[in-house]
Amino acid sequence: MILHRKDGSAFVGKSASSKGAAVKANLIDLLRPCAPETPLSGPVRLILTWTYPWRKTEPKKTRAFGWKYCETRPDIDNLLKMVKDVMTLLGYWRDDSQVADLRFVKGWGNRAGIGVTLEPCGDPTVVADSVAPDEQGELKL
Repeated sequence: MILHRKDGSAFVGKSASSKGAAVKANLIDLLRPCAPETPLSGPVRLILTWTYPWRKTEPKKTRAFGWKYCETRPDIDNLLKMVKDVMTLLGYWRDDSQVADLRFVKGWGNRAGIGVTLEPCGDPTVVADSVAPDEQGELKL
């Protein structure tokens, strides 16, 4: 995509000063110390928990619960894409297509931050049994 700066000059993609670029740079700084020495091979399980700090407008009765799902922007798929791209860049795996089991939760909470769990997928027969269709051909998860 060709974009134009305020001075009229063209560039491709996102501006280096965009919020997305700043978040990506922060993710690189946060994830680099935890990167494995060698990339994981085979299918992997990725579990992400993205917790924003409470908004100033959040009622105290909601804050008392400690955590609440977030239904506002940015979308989970956009956040996920950025995290997976950074993890690929840092060598967590050979390719992000290796993510075969995924869970992403986004919310507001007392402890803001990003939780990441990455592990090799376990025995495929256990998963296959738990998602196998019943006699009527329906999946029961």
